Amino acid sequence: MSGKGSKTEALEKALANLEAERDYYRLVAERLGRKALADAQDFSRMIRDLRRREAQLHKDRAELEKTIAERTAELVTRNAELSESTRRYDNLVKQIPHGVYTLRIGNSGSMRFDYLSPVFCEILDIDPEAVRRDADLAFSHAHPDDRGALDHSAREATRRCAPFRWEGRFVIRQEVRWIRLEADPAATPAGDVVWNGVLSDITERRRIQDKLKESEERLTFLIKNSSDSLVILNSDGSQRFVSPAAERITGYPVSELEGRTLDTIIHPDDLEEVRAAWNEAVEHPEKTVTVRYRHIHKTRGWVFSEAIAQSFLAEPAINGVIASVRDITERKQVEDSLREQRWRLERIIEGTNVGTWEWNVQTGDVIVNERWAQMIGYTLAELAPVSIKTWEMLCHPDDLQRSVALLEHHFSGNQPYYHNESRMKHKDGHWIWILDSGRVVTHTGDGKPLLMFGTHSDITDRKRMEEQREKFEALNRQIHKAESLHRMAGAIAHHFNNQLGVVMGNLELALDELPRETAPAESVAAAMQGALKAAEISGLMLTYLGQTSGRTSPLNLTEISRKTLPLIQTTAPGDLLLAVDLSDPGPTVNANENQIQQILTNLATNAWEACADHGSVRITVREVRQSDLPASHRLPVDWQPSDPAYACLEVADTGSGITDEDIDRLFDPFFSSKFPGRGLGLPVVLGIVKAYGGAVSVESEVGRGSTFRVLLPVSADTASPQTLQVDRAIPEAMSGTVLLVEDEELMRETTRRMIVHLGFACLVAKDGAEAVSMFRQHADDVDVVLCDLSMPRMNGWETVSALRRIRPGIPVVLASGHDESRVFADGQHDQLQGFLHKPYHQALLKDTLARAMKTA
Repeated sequence: MSGKGSKTEALEKALANLEAERDYYRLVAERLGRKALADAQDFSRMIRDLRRREAQLHKDRAELEKTIAERTAELVTRNAELSESTRRYDNLVKQIPHGVYTLRIGNSGSMRFDYLSPVFCEILDIDPEAVRRDADLAFSHAHPDDRGALDHSAREATRRCAPFRWEGRFVIRQEVRWIRLEADPAATPAGDVVWNGVLSDITERRRIQDKLKESEERLTFLIKNSSDSLVILNSDGSQRFVSPAAERITGYPVSELEGRTLDTIIHPDDLEEVRAAWNEAVEHPEKTVTVRYRHIHKTRGWVFSEAIAQSFLAEPAINGVIASVRDITERKQVEDSLREQRWRLERIIEGTNVGTWEWNVQTGDVIVNERWAQMIGYTLAELAPVSIKTWEMLCHPDDLQRSVALLEHHFSGNQPYYHNESRMKHKDGHWIWILDSGRVVTHTGDGKPLLMFGTHSDITDRKRMEEQREKFEALNRQIHKAESLHRMAGAIAHHFNNQLGVVMGNLELALDELPRETAPAESVAAAMQGALKAAEISGLMLTYLGQTSGRTSPLNLTEISRKTLPLIQTTAPGDLLLAVDLSDPGPTVNANENQIQQILTNLATNAWEACADHGSVRITVREVRQSDLPASHRLPVDWQPSDPAYACLEVADTGSGITDEDIDRLFDPFFSSKFPGRGLGLPVVLGIVKAYGGAVSVESEVGRGSTFRVLLPVSADTASPQTLQVDRAIPEAMSGTVLLVEDEELMRETTRRMIVHLGFACLVAKDGAEAVSMFRQHADDVDVVLCDLSMPRMNGWETVSALRRIRPGIPVVLASGHDESRVFADGQHDQLQGFLHKPYHQALLKDTLARAMKTA
């Protein structure tokens, strides 16, 4: 039992130990379970916290990526806009066809060129590098006669900072060229005077101001896709985080930038603007704020940057302001330079007063400046939208086709530039002249013209001056021509007619001495007929020159024309239709009847010759108002109407018409397109009309006929009835003594022989002085004086006065190659007893001398 009991006790003890051990491990297990549960709860909280932080980080990263993307897109857009603006500026400047310069003149008078365009050097044929070293070389080729004026004008313009405009001669490549210099001097704060100006070669007037060639240094583009610095700033403005790119922008390592505040790196003058941007960003966290400023660079000094910032102070994870910073120093320099260049270009365009245009040839879109519109009286707003149709609408129809042809010539590459002078319609309705110049600067991929740039210059004044100059030159030619013809008239009157008088006088004397109906007599008679014909032509030439003979009186133009019609109808071809329209009562003119009949006969003859034996001629007489007078093809060229109305004798035909080449030569002596050797009819008409203070006009169209109009001043007097004048009977031969005064030896001897042949005694003097001396000795013996008009020492009138101081009542006959109306222009008929127009017949000489002696 004891043994068994010991075993049992041992088992019970072992069981108890096992239970105790079980309870211990159960307790341990419970404790470990509670601890594991607590640890699991802690891990769950940690995971949730990590997930929340991860979500916040994702959100912050998305916001940051969005900000960077927006900033990058904005900067790319601005770079593209700046590139387009720069391209358009370059293209516009290329079209200025002149030499451009910037000359800086120091206080000491020293000169240097800040800028010289290649055109400037090309025009003056100077080396650019040399003239940059010595600015005076640019003006060293000025013509010696013009250099003083150039220096004086330049000094005055510099002293007064006044606009400089000078034109003068330069000797370039051993050739004299005309140069125009323009500039607007302006003083700088440093005391220098800067000339921004233009130089033009104006030798060829049609190409004046054609181009203003600009070739300044090309601007460089801003660096694209530059790296930005990312900065996080605390609420106090200190930099909590700075990306490595900031070291390139500022030159400082990141360690020296973090913790620094804005006022320690930003230029003092820009702090106020930066603080205003900071406050705006903080107050409006929903938007981004952009600001430009200067900040210090460790090695480069002050540089420019641009920041785009947004506030995230309300975000606990960031608690700051994020800014994207970009170095814009180079871009700022380019913008400043571009602004300066654009300012210069605007001043140059303003100084040259040109309009500019940009044309997209493919779309027709056009961009013009304000001056372009002002030239034609508009504003840009009134013309908008401007296109090539605007130009076509405003261009004169007669000029548009030429403009299109010149453009095509340029587009095809045959001409490097497009130049055209055309008219544009002004807003108020009149036409102005424009010099249109330009050039295609870009082409499409298939070679078609794309963009074309150019200028408009108002050349109305120049065209008006050219037109006036052409009219003046034409008038001057006519005046010189008239002067030459009048000198010829004097030669005809004094020399030719004298010699012709010698011929006719000797022929008459020979005829009187030769037996009638003999071969020598017939030969002399034929020679006499030729001399008479020459005398007739001489008379017609003097008539053309306005030296008409015959006295004038008030005449009814209708009545004189009606009296002339039978003669015209008798001589007109049989197939010619003659129509008349004679106003009744007709206008009154102060004229000579025979000369009016000669005008009408010559015009009618000219008309039926133009009709070539078929067609019609119409004769019209009427009175026309000054406002209705024809203005074209009117002679004399310097004739200007001054009366309110004029008498008009019009002859119109349906003949072949007159070409433009011939119409200006119609009234030249011996010009004729019909029959050789003819051509004094119309010149005689002009000569008569000119003597009456009138004019002749011509209208003609080839194949349709011509109209000639004679315009004569209307007389206020009443036309007198035309009566037949009966001359007194020619006296028989008389005896007596004639004092002959004649300076031409042959004429003097021939006349003496004729006088003696007529039965008179003759005393001969070679000039007025000798005549006076001889008359003092024979005053009581002389019955009549025959005196030439044009003589040396004393002319005819002076001789007559001297003789009558000796014997007041002495009869005097004056002889001259000039017509009677010119000799008695001052109304001196009463001082003489007779007049002989050279050359004259022996019978007329006898009659005139006899009448003079009888009146005494």
